[in-house]
Amino acid sequence: MALVNPHPALKVAVPMNPMVDGWMGDDWFHNGAFREQNMAYIYEQEATRGNDEKCGPIILTTTTFSWNPSRRENSAAATDSTKSDSGANFLSNPSYDSWWQQQAMDRILASQPLKVPTMLVDSLWDQEDIYGAPAVYKALKAKDPTAINYFLVLGPWHHGQEIGNASSLERLKFNSDTGSISGRKILRPFLDKY
Repeated sequence: MALVNPHPALKVAVPMNPMVDGWMGDDWFHNGAFREQNMAYIYEQEATRGNDEKCGPIILTTTTFSWNPSRRENSAAATDSTKSDSGANFLSNPSYDSWWQQQAMDRILASQPLKVPTMLVDSLWDQEDIYGAPAVYKALKAKDPTAINYFLVLGPWHHGQEIGNASSLERLKFNSDTGSISGRKILRPFLDKY
């Protein structure tokens, strides 16, 4: 989001495993394969927004599913999906309609000039956010094939591993710490340049 009409102080951006489209592939709908178990995660996202009237628990009550966060002490406070913006929107927009499309960052960023150099970083073994960086890169590439202001880095990491110890993926051992190498040989020179 910081890339949309960026603040003048923003000189460079490095979105790592960015969530760019909640329906297509990241976190929530997984191309329509909505996972009800993700509602706890979505609740946590809404609860941290700082707007007290939006911080209540999500309880979706429909004929298709309901979710009751029994571990929440104030779960009785909400009685229907209207207590959650996300809950109501998910129920109202079960297909990839204009509501989802209008907030897709790959579409938004492709509709305007990119104003700061941007390095998109993607972890190839990310269980949730593998869609975002390649989707933004593809959208930008279609608009500006010269790629002088944006770059894509793909690495053998799980979510966030590119900034931690990346010498292995579970039993798969590498001959080096790929995260440190990427930081020294790709990320640091990019930040130094801009």
